[in-house]
Amino acid sequence: MRLHGVRRLPVVGAGGGLIGIISLDDLMHAAANLLDELRRISARQPHLEVKRRA
Repeated sequence: MRLHGVRRLPVVGAGGGLIGIISLDDLMHAAANLLDELRRISARQPHLEVKRRA
């Protein structure tokens, strides 16, 4: 998307009909949420390991 200067992409269904439009901002927001979830998991991991060993 960045290479071609595209900020929005159509989302089409199996029949080729337009379902919606996704933007670069939408993708960035989703990626940020996933990274935040990974951060939370990694922060809890040491606590869970200690708890399992006890």
